[in-house]
Amino acid sequence: KEALEKFETLKKDIAELHSLWNNVEPNLISALASQNSINAFEDALNTLTISIEIPDVHRNLLSLIELNKVLPDFYELYDTKENPDLDRLRYAIKKIILVSEKEDYEKIESVFDYLNSQWSKVKPKLKEDSLSYINKFDFALSDLKTAIDKKNKIIINTKSIVIIKILDELEESLENSKNQ
Repeated sequence: KEALEKFETLKKDIAELHSLWNNVEPNLISALASQNSINAFEDALNTLTISIEIPDVHRNLLSLIELNKVLPDFYELYDTKENPDLDRLRYAIKKIILVSEKEDYEKIESVFDYLNSQWSKVKPKLKEDSLSYINKFDFALSDLKTAIDKKNKIIINTKSIVIIKILDELEESLENSKNQ
């Protein structure tokens, strides 16, 4: 009964998300957000809305995380404290963790490719004083790839958590250097 009540609350929260989206969407269009990003967010929100009808936590989390894939596109339009590049990396790592629970290694490979592609775009943007974080991330990414190749979900999760920690440290370092 308690789980059912939680899902009913989630349904209300998602309805509220639709309402908030309808309020934000005109502003994003005015800020020249890409139509692809707007459509991707709407598709992800609709998928989440449909998904929540079936009380499957894993499926619901996968649907929810897809919203996080598009949000950084919108951050770039405004002056926010959120770092869109790091959030794209976080999205990929969190998705790898979720997908690894079901041991879908083919899907993990495609998410890893996305992660690697995003990292290739982020690295050149980082300042020279971030070199130690860049090196840590590169090694952690290599370790994650090895875990994926070995199809070991325990190590995949462990290495993914390490990468999230590195991202948190990098973000803190970037904020500190920005405030100095």
